[in-house]
Amino acid sequence: MNNKYKYPNVSIRKSVLRGKCPRCGIGALYRNFIILKDYCDGCKLSNRSIDPGDGASFFVILIVGIFIVGGALLLEVFIRPSYYIHAIIWTPMCFLLPLLILRQLKSALIYREYSIKKDFINSNED
Repeated sequence: MNNKYKYPNVSIRKSVLRGKCPRCGIGALYRNFIILKDYCDGCKLSNRSIDPGDGASFFVILIVGIFIVGGALLLEVFIRPSYYIHAIIWTPMCFLLPLLILRQLKSALIYREYSIKKDFINSNED
């Protein structure tokens, strides 16, 4: 049986935003917050062949850096608050923004890698 027809196409929204398997869309992709499971609970897809590397961290640094530096500059130019106000605003943002977007970016890279390699991965798991 050809695995191409065994699993439905999973939307990127379901896989990325919910952290689900890119092949079946049922099993959870993560064991902890950003640690991948060894395999999917739904379809038994091995996640060992899918490696997003540090790509998500690189994009998080760029995106968060743009928002933090841009926001701090705009705040300084238009309102000119004291430095402790900047510290109160931007220090929590430096910790919260990466946590909010790291998992989704990592899931997007995993989904993209799976969509490129899916014919190879599915044919090797027969």
